[in-house]
Amino acid sequence: MKSAQVKRQITVISLIAIASAISWYVVDRTYLSPRSDILTAIESEKASIIKYREALSRDPVIQRSIRDYASRTLGGDLETVDHELRARLNHIGQISNVTDVRGDTGRYVSLQSPAKRSFKGSLRDEIDFVEIDGSISAEWQ
Repeated sequence: MKSAQVKRQITVISLIAIASAISWYVVDRTYLSPRSDILTAIESEKASIIKYREALSRDPVIQRSIRDYASRTLGGDLETVDHELRARLNHIGQISNVTDVRGDTGRYVSLQSPAKRSFKGSLRDEIDFVEIDGSISAEWQ
């Protein structure tokens, strides 16, 4: 009788161990592993948010720097540059005491950034510089 009772206890303990192992496997696969992955993703996103916020805090400074640089150039787009170059060529002719002043622009070449490899995404294909041929003609008085 004791051996039957011992066998029954061993069987019950074995079933409990198997049930526990299966339960642990199910809990791990459905809850613990996905939770770990989600926590890792959350930490990654938090780091991205921090970087984004830092960039936003620098944005006014960066935008001001870009505007300051653009103010030292002829402009930020082809039409503006073309107009400004013509205006400045005409101004040169006017202050030079010549007549029939004509400032012209010709061929233009769009140039990408020399640091193109450093950029990712759409910034990589942006045009950073434009070269425009310009000439002035006039008659001496």
